[in-house]
Amino acid sequence: MVRAAHHGAIAASPERYTADGLVFSVATTDDDRDIRELLRSNPIPGWVTLSYEREPDYFLGAGVEGDVHQSVLAREAATGRVVGLFSRSEQDAFINGNPARLGYLGQLRVAPAYQRRVRRLRQGFEACRCLLHDGGTVPFYLTSVVEANAPARRILTAGLPGLPAYRELCGFSTFVVRTSRRGHYRPKPYQPIIRRATPADFASLASLLRRNYRRYQCAPVWDEAALRSPTRCRGLSAEDFLIAEVEGTPVGCAALWDQRAFKQHVVRAYHSRLLRWRGLLNALIGVAGLPWLPAVGAVLSQMYLSHLAVDDDDPEVFVSLVTAARHEAARRGAETLLVGMSENHPLRNRLRRRFRHLEYRSILYLVHWDDGQRAATELDGRPVHVELATL
Repeated sequence: MVRAAHHGAIAASPERYTADGLVFSVATTDDDRDIRELLRSNPIPGWVTLSYEREPDYFLGAGVEGDVHQSVLAREAATGRVVGLFSRSEQDAFINGNPARLGYLGQLRVAPAYQRRVRRLRQGFEACRCLLHDGGTVPFYLTSVVEANAPARRILTAGLPGLPAYRELCGFSTFVVRTSRRGHYRPKPYQPIIRRATPADFASLASLLRRNYRRYQCAPVWDEAALRSPTRCRGLSAEDFLIAEVEGTPVGCAALWDQRAFKQHVVRAYHSRLLRWRGLLNALIGVAGLPWLPAVGAVLSQMYLSHLAVDDDDPEVFVSLVTAARHEAARRGAETLLVGMSENHPLRNRLRRRFRHLEYRSILYLVHWDDGQRAATELDGRPVHVELATL
């Protein structure tokens, strides 16, 4: 297949897509070293500059993003140098209360010389459409853009020719909650009992997750096989789950998912003013009960609070689970918990009021080409829930 283009010849085949001096291809294990180098050398700037890394093997973390995962590399045709990366994944999720296939687009990394070029962005999306997209299976994708990145959001939502449609779904917050080493979690008489799960609980955990996640839009479908899968839930065992029970009946659950063995957030730099006052700020932050600012080069000591489900969105059960998770994460040596919640999640405000935290805001979008427009407009108004640990 050959297409005309405004900036040079474009050609696509089942294996690769070539556009204006770049070759896009689906990554294989042979590309592992180049991908990890791209992730290390292209951190996300801000007051705290972070690199999102995948040591010691990029593909170890791929399976947690979905039962289908593909990454596309862009290489310079002349030199073979990797200059860009994005990933596409699929999983079963609840759409309007029923299981369906849902895609996710993420991990966009572009070498500095190729950034802020709409032409290259257009070519990347066309590579995704030609090489990977199947509108009959996955009509639309989720993606997340940092709220403060106004230039990127403006470009993506401008309806530019050659780009898919970006339809804003809702705001999404990542809450960074400090763990607690003070004593042990002891429930009060009116609170549920929190216990650690065993392998025999996988069936009841799957049932609990399904009946609650069905009430949400885009929530993952977790069955027993997926919960037991060493690929889909890499690094997550039954003992990492906490179950809330009332009179012996499970009414809520949450998991502590430590992914540092295959996914790391590394501090690469601080803004000069933040770096100058880091020592004093850490002293004040410690008193306030907020997360510390680690040293440059440190891997963030964090776990994800995942697989969070609470019958009837009971606030007491929710608070009990998060409180117990903070103690358990501290016992395991983690300094922070990452909790992801959409702006319309019914328990979001309870988390904000009850636990001291730092909050990082993003916007969730539905992304689709023409073949997904109808499906994207048919979503009903139920609240959104996505699994932060799988993004």
